[in-house]
Amino acid sequence: MYTSLECGMARSGFRIFDSDTHVGPYMDVLERYLSGAEKAKLGAWEPHRAKSKGYPVYTKGQRRYLRKLGTAQAEPDKGGYMAGFTGAKRSREPSARGDHEPGERIKDLDYEGVDVNLTLPSGWFGTWTAGEDVELEMAMYRAYHRWMAEYCGAYPQRLGGLILVGTRDVQSGLEEIKRCGKERWAWAVMAYAPYGVPLDHPSLEPVWAAAQEHDLAVVLHTFTVMPPYAPGGLDTWENLWLQRSAAHPWCGMRNMAALIGAGVMDRYPKLRVATLEAGHGWLPFWMSRIDEHAETIAAAIPKLKAKPSDYVTGGRYFQSIEIPEGEKLTNAVIDLVGCRRCSTGTCRRRASASCSGTTRCGSTRAVAFNSNPKSVRLRELLARKDRVLSVLHPPTAALARIMERAGCEAGFVGTSAVVGGYTGLADVGTATMTECVQIGKWIASSVGFPVILDGDTGHGGVMAVRRLVRECIEAGPASRWCRSSRRWRATALRST
Repeated sequence: MYTSLECGMARSGFRIFDSDTHVGPYMDVLERYLSGAEKAKLGAWEPHRAKSKGYPVYTKGQRRYLRKLGTAQAEPDKGGYMAGFTGAKRSREPSARGDHEPGERIKDLDYEGVDVNLTLPSGWFGTWTAGEDVELEMAMYRAYHRWMAEYCGAYPQRLGGLILVGTRDVQSGLEEIKRCGKERWAWAVMAYAPYGVPLDHPSLEPVWAAAQEHDLAVVLHTFTVMPPYAPGGLDTWENLWLQRSAAHPWCGMRNMAALIGAGVMDRYPKLRVATLEAGHGWLPFWMSRIDEHAETIAAAIPKLKAKPSDYVTGGRYFQSIEIPEGEKLTNAVIDLVGCRRCSTGTCRRRASASCSGTTRCGSTRAVAFNSNPKSVRLRELLARKDRVLSVLHPPTAALARIMERAGCEAGFVGTSAVVGGYTGLADVGTATMTECVQIGKWIASSVGFPVILDGDTGHGGVMAVRRLVRECIEAGPASRWCRSSRRWRATALRST
């Protein structure tokens, strides 16, 4: 089943990837995926049963922030999940049945101008880490995965979700990654850690390994009043405004630094990490600070292969934004950090719709700062004014290494040398796109300097060019060069 947006382009030619939408599930949805024995265990949770937007949830472990700033004491507890949080003004309410019927979520996506949506469980779902019954916690995660498979399966090209791993039973989580990791709906892994359990704990090493093996990103996300708690949750003086403002950025800083500082991205060189709903304005400052303290407090972390900030700009780290940060701050961060791939997201339970972003009923939620360092270096070389940049043609990876030792700063892999050097044939479209990209990948991965790949005529029509761009992004050249077959003019030199 498809809608008009699935094959279209949204918002000035950009395809929109919504990387952070909370879709529940409410318990009336989830209970359908539990066994009779598992449902029976919920009786012990009745004192913690509550309503969110009229639907049943559980709130064991919820922290209360009831003091208004400037007053001496907290106000009476009015109950309810996230009492006091109203969200931003909306121009259109998201569908109330979005958790129950995926088609309703698709209607929201179409209205918002979103092509693809990564869905996350709502904040209350961390309640299971606060209970003593670990077996019930794991059962809830398994039920969530079964629901996700059905929910996202209705629109597999547009909806995806997370595999949840509980840190109190890592083996159960690994079994779920093995079971679900290749299913189409599973796009990432998120670890639910009880209070006090660090994400860099050695017990989670198999999780990161499994995520890499199954090509799943690792999502870092925090919540305001429910576990996994944000750092400092007991230090915001019982005020929800302070807690909500500080919780997500503070947790984003801690979590991403913990994984980078522990060497996780060294041990798993293909692992991707995404920090969501934490803002992005703090990122350049934080990169500089953790770089500094990696030197001044080196004894507190293992030896890393690179500076902490290099992992941020190395192409495997993604960072979120919030609409209030605005265009100027976003552009400033891009100038300082670099930006290779951008995506937006909406949090339909949260701030929706001031319409100053790219969506109409949801706030812009995420931009991925994922710079290819060779692309950054190429831009620097092209921008310098003190001397000419000589771009040489390495015909093979072995010769490229010799050129690098001789001081070569950039390379260009053209189809003439690819075809002639490897086949002895004329450069008349003999080699395919995949053959050219593969050879370019070998050369680019063998050296440290940026390599430009000749994309020839794009090896076909518009869709072939789009595929060429995607293949080049995965292969690692700093950029690609395409030319019109009719006029033989340069049409694109795009940094990846």
